[in-house]
Amino acid sequence: MKKIKLLSLLVPLLCGMLQAQDLELGVHVLPTSVLGDPAMFNITVRNMDEEPANGVEVQVTLDKGLKFSSFTPNKLDFNPETGLWKIGTVERHRAAVLTIIANYVTKDDAILMAEIIASNGIDPDSTPGNGIDTNGNGKIVSDKGDEDDGDAAQNGPFN
Repeated sequence: MKKIKLLSLLVPLLCGMLQAQDLELGVHVLPTSVLGDPAMFNITVRNMDEEPANGVEVQVTLDKGLKFSSFTPNKLDFNPETGLWKIGTVERHRAAVLTIIANYVTKDDAILMAEIIASNGIDPDSTPGNGIDTNGNGKIVSDKGDEDDGDAAQNGPFN
């Protein structure tokens, strides 16, 4: 009984400390059809809320059909070795964009995946770090049924 009473006191306090925020992540590709050529992936994190979103981090993963080449703008806190993009703050009604150039090396598995893995707030329609395929249907590219904090884009396969 004491645990329930303590929880009923702590939950409102903790929820008050974590502000609500609404972040959305999208991945789009300007593809190439020639093996060895670069494909350009734009990863966009939008803050749809009225307040700034703080502590935002994104995990970017390239599948084996892509080979990392470069990213822009270079002033961003992105580590290409770990795929961690430490955005920090996304102002209200603004977006942060990271462009990754990757060479198209195989027709299969040429997918770039990105997911918000951390933020200092509570998002009403997604949970950071719970994966991209949140509805469990096996689709990650352009799946409108998944939560809006993760996405993927695919280059190819082309004939």
